[in-house]
Amino acid sequence: MPSQITSDNFHLSPANQSLIELKIKKVENKLRDVGDGLSEVRVVVNKAPKFGFIAKVELSIPSASFTCKGTGFSFEGAVDDAVEELTRQV
Repeated sequence: MPSQITSDNFHLSPANQSLIELKIKKVENKLRDVGDGLSEVRVVVNKAPKFGFIAKVELSIPSASFTCKGTGFSFEGAVDDAVEELTRQV
């Protein structure tokens, strides 16, 4: 599944990007009925002054689009929250 991983105010290391891609694979497994190349995911991770990190995941498929946010004191926690919410919605 094509993905775009960005951040406005936080440097995403290759390890962080790999972690996000690994988490997104869980959602991709639930989208077996969607044809190859028809789904797209966008992940934005930023530092927040009060929450630590905010992760926003947007998934677009031909019949629907999903947007989920996760917050946490750690990078991994915010990404996990967002991906878990996306998995529930899918």
